Amino acid sequence: MRKILITICTIASIAHLSASGAEKLRLPSLAKLEQISDSILDEGLRLYLYEHLAWVSSDSLMKHCPLAQEVNGSGIYVDSTMVMRYFYSRNDDVLFTYNFDTTRGEEWWDATPHKMTQEEQDAKKERRECIDLALKTYGDSIYNNSDAKGKINAEVIWVSPDLIRVYFLQGTTLNVVPFGNDYSVDINRNKDVVGFRRYHHSYIPLPIDVDGERVKAMFHSHTSDNPYITATDICNSLLYARDFFGMSTHSILSTAFEKRILQIFDMQNITLQFVDYDEFLKTKETQQ
Repeated sequence: MRKILITICTIASIAHLSASGAEKLRLPSLAKLEQISDSILDEGLRLYLYEHLAWVSSDSLMKHCPLAQEVNGSGIYVDSTMVMRYFYSRNDDVLFTYNFDTTRGEEWWDATPHKMTQEEQDAKKERRECIDLALKTYGDSIYNNSDAKGKINAEVIWVSPDLIRVYFLQGTTLNVVPFGNDYSVDINRNKDVVGFRRYHHSYIPLPIDVDGERVKAMFHSHTSDNPYITATDICNSLLYARDFFGMSTHSILSTAFEKRILQIFDMQNITLQFVDYDEFLKTKETQQ
């Protein structure tokens, strides 16, 4: 089970003007920070599950499905205990399924073809409608970064009983951990677009090797328009940095508050720690 760890070192929670005159954000209380951390981790872990299943199901399809060349598309179906990724033909025959039991953490595949069920048809239709609606509304603001040498991946997730979130994540074929160039479009139950978010202003490819040595921890910064680590940060940290490259931590420096805050995501233990960055530096200096 994941654990939330909040650590604040000598941080006042009173908003004020900095010496330069720029207004800083009010630092939330410990209780509020815990709620924020819990929400970000929940969303990020759910997004990671969908992206993880997209990767492993595609690999499993090529290994175990004799009809893989006939696949024309894929969908995802979710119920109270299971997430299923299914691959279908032009005739809407399901050729392969990859299943994840959310209660037991077990994964398995099935290469037995079957006619698409009504639930699978509904899920396919909803996914297509939501992606089309998101692109119709905000497509001019969503683009694939050519430097990444990859493509934009879309995931459609119910984040609450009344809200669908369509994520657009930058993929890559390079040996980097990709952050940035990530977006989401919110759609309500009536299929009205109610929100758009650009999580980072640019594409941020973090190297996996420095001076010939494999990186164990990553770092990037956020400003006032996006002060917290994001669900997309959580997802790509686990998907690329941990699972693919064996890294352990990812830290986000936020300069939005009255004191610089370092948010440390422990990818092995799934904990999120908030610390005063200046106090953190002092502690590191005394340990050297």
